[in-house]
Amino acid sequence: MAVQNLIFALTLLLLAGCSGTTVVLVPNDVTGKVGEVTLKNQVGSQTLTQANQSAEATHSDRAPEQPVALTDREVYAKFGKVLAKQPQVPLHFTLLFGSGEAVIPEAYKPLLEKIAAVIKTRKPCYVSAIGHTDTQGDYASNHELSVKRAHNARDALIGLGVDSACIDPRDYGEYDLAVQTPDNVAQQANRRVEIEIR
Repeated sequence: MAVQNLIFALTLLLLAGCSGTTVVLVPNDVTGKVGEVTLKNQVGSQTLTQANQSAEATHSDRAPEQPVALTDREVYAKFGKVLAKQPQVPLHFTLLFGSGEAVIPEAYKPLLEKIAAVIKTRKPCYVSAIGHTDTQGDYASNHELSVKRAHNARDALIGLGVDSACIDPRDYGEYDLAVQTPDNVAQQANRRVEIEIR
């Protein structure tokens, strides 16, 4: 079963004396995106492509049943305990900076508000704000700049109501480049803060 990182496919063995497998395709809580999953046995298969579609394979000598659409209420009534225990999907956001700049561009205000809103839904919350630079300038300056970028991102999120205990600012300077370049090359994709919400 190949499933995108942003997609949950919930496979459950039926309990209460029944043998078989039930598959329910559940959309991602944050993005609402749905991929696809195929329930397959020796006799046949069914592919689920829509949110809350469900299919069952109750016997190994019969093809899986046709998919049916469940309501949100039905999904949570049947599988709420399992859904509550699944880990939340890590989310990644990137803020880009001008050369030598550590101030977050004003254009990122709506994105920062969205990020803060998502963080507030995570209990417990674990957030990394990782500052990076390009290779322009010397190591010490780039290290200092990446620290400032990470701390500015942290401070912006705190200013939007995120608990400071949730955020771990880190700095990589000119290491871990998004785009590999030689030394002393300006590259905006490398001048960034990566915010990872786990």
